[in-house]
Amino acid sequence: MRAACLLALWAGCLTEVGLAADPFLQGTVTDEEGRPIAGASVTVHDCIGTCLGGKTVLTGADGRYVFLTKPFRNWPLLDVSMPGRYKVSQTQIGPALTDEATDTPRQADFVLGTPAAATVRLTATVPAGWKQRIEVRQGRSAKVHRYPERGTEVSGWEYWDFPLLPRNEDSHLVIVREEIPPATLDDVPADKKRREHPKQIEIISPPFVLVDPQRYDIRASLIEDEKTGTPRLVIDSIKDALWQDRTQELVKADPMFGSPVDPATREQALALLTRVSEAARPWNGKPAKEIAAYQYDAVMKDGEKTHVERDQNSSFGPSWNDISRIRGFAYMPPLRWLFSQPDNVEFLGVDIGDETSVLHYRLKEGRGFSAGVGVGPSWNGFFSRGFSAGQLTIDTKSATVREHRLSNGPLGEESIETFTNYVPLADGMVPLELRLQSGNFDIHLDFQIHDDILWLLKEAKHRDSEEPGLKIENVVVTRAE
Repeated sequence: MRAACLLALWAGCLTEVGLAADPFLQGTVTDEEGRPIAGASVTVHDCIGTCLGGKTVLTGADGRYVFLTKPFRNWPLLDVSMPGRYKVSQTQIGPALTDEATDTPRQADFVLGTPAAATVRLTATVPAGWKQRIEVRQGRSAKVHRYPERGTEVSGWEYWDFPLLPRNEDSHLVIVREEIPPATLDDVPADKKRREHPKQIEIISPPFVLVDPQRYDIRASLIEDEKTGTPRLVIDSIKDALWQDRTQELVKADPMFGSPVDPATREQALALLTRVSEAARPWNGKPAKEIAAYQYDAVMKDGEKTHVERDQNSSFGPSWNDISRIRGFAYMPPLRWLFSQPDNVEFLGVDIGDETSVLHYRLKEGRGFSAGVGVGPSWNGFFSRGFSAGQLTIDTKSATVREHRLSNGPLGEESIETFTNYVPLADGMVPLELRLQSGNFDIHLDFQIHDDILWLLKEAKHRDSEEPGLKIENVVVTRAE
């Protein structure tokens, strides 16, 4: 963790101890006993791809801080630090920092806790032409963003030192390998001479939790997966300062970091996925052939209206204008990649129950998905994401997906699809409610069935907004003769 600015003038920090009538953001920083911490640095970074600039204030003797005005222009990242301490939790109330001006005050309170430490000993040979470093990264249970902690390699002793590590939250060891660029480009093929960044590989361990403010000894090894041939980082043991083995207590079992399931279990997962694909056909594919044509008006929040007419000869892609007009909003379901390319899917955990089933998977090659509010060319919100791993929660009896969590890598930011209120349609099931969460995009979509044959968007709302960002009106369906 970055050290706080100790002297405001020396570090260029700003201290705002007086409270304005309507400050942009305020809060407190305390320790685990509830005592105020003075001199802690609270920063709102200004981010767009990379976090540059922003503003830092220091807490006063009462542990309070305040930002009188909005301290960023792009996307904010709220951070706090203190020498020798690590942030453990954050509680934020009121509107998000990105929300427009509001009468409801914003407040973010932090608790800084005493850290742990670790000595990491790794059994792994670095390939020729590569260099590597060891990091500890926070898991998804972390409540406050933190940059990865890079270990210091202790020469001659073959271990990596981590003097300050967070406690009571999921952490992961990460081997980061980077290709060493050649000293001269004379013998480098022409197609590789313009590579801007060296090739980099990351290998991530299962999660572990350090619970006490003491030094732990962590032993890990890099092994080759017998089924796939890919390297896996395994935590062999964690011992505390008294040399007691705490491995079972501190290392968490997580299928996302394990080996693919055996062939028989894979066949069970594929059979269930096939059932899910068949049940999803009414909403995951083109409209039914029984529909000769349909038309509707898409009305945006600002009143802009687009009249849409579709028939069996209409284009269904690849432009977003065409894709969005099928159902009344832009949506490229990530489930489609799982249904259509099963050979690209590795199942890491399969739990098939009578009522609920859970499938953990990763993709051999990553794919993408997108969603947007509108029918083009105007959009009231649009996003595109890549993903390579995920978790499906399925209603076993109806073969319908309740929730789909997906991310680009096991530690990437999660996107979440939540499907509710299923009803029968044709030979399958369709959800009447869908929630899409990805980054700052949080959209609630309500659907309606027209003439017992067409599944179409009814309205879409951002977050908890009362006013829809998009409504579908004046729907007319013509059946095929």
